[in-house]
Amino acid sequence: MELEIKNLLESAIAQPLSGFDNQEFHIGLIQKASAYLFYLCKNHAFIDGNKRVALASALIFLDLNGVEIEDQEDSLYELTIGVADGRVSLKSIIKILEKLKL
Repeated sequence: MELEIKNLLESAIAQPLSGFDNQEFHIGLIQKASAYLFYLCKNHAFIDGNKRVALASALIFLDLNGVEIEDQEDSLYELTIGVADGRVSLKSIIKILEKLKL
């Protein structure tokens, strides 16, 4: 793995836990999962599969922490494509995941 690609991956993975002056930027499980989805998708750390890795990481993170997401209308697919295309912001991801949370 090239150093630049490794740095992009490490940066994306660190984002959900980032903060300043003992204050986290992403508070709560939904915000952290949203940060995983957003930054893993946008940082392009992989040659292929960035969107799949981003969505899977967010959903696995939520599942491991006991948060269930129900998506019967494939809105997560559209959400992830929107993130990659630059049409969906981090705030929008948070709102959508909150709506899909059981």
